[in-house]
Amino acid sequence: MNRFFAVLVAFGLTLGLTVPTALAAPPQSVRFDIRVALAGDLTASTTRGTFTVSGALSDAGLESGSGRFSGQGHLKTGEPNSLHSEMTLVGADGTIELYLVGTFGHLPAALADGDGSWRLGAGTGAYAGLQGRGSWTAIADFRAAIARTGPPIVTFVDTGTVN
Repeated sequence: MNRFFAVLVAFGLTLGLTVPTALAAPPQSVRFDIRVALAGDLTASTTRGTFTVSGALSDAGLESGSGRFSGQGHLKTGEPNSLHSEMTLVGADGTIELYLVGTFGHLPAALADGDGSWRLGAGTGAYAGLQGRGSWTAIADFRAAIARTGPPIVTFVDTGTVN
């Protein structure tokens, strides 16, 4: 009986140590390259564009979303201001919701840099249940908008991990 109990305890400990490890996938590197055109003003804009993702994920498709700056300080003083943006990425393998926060500064300007953090929201298809986070950098090009020949174009590079 004691030997049976010892084997049972050893089996239970082994099972308890290996099952959580098998369920928790290690984070893997990912990179999103997203290019969007802005419509509306900087306090409530919509975005339409394209994306590619590489690394742990491989897909490409269309982006649609919205963004807003909190307040008007950046337009009045040129100082950085908080950006909040939601993007929906629709690729061949499913849909990814992406949330960005950070700062975009020194506006108005022909070119403006931004940076911050991102996290994944809900996903569908191959991306259902996917979790991820990281950082982003971006360049907003307002030259066509200033010349009244086209919309502002923003190019984001989001790097981080998913699992």
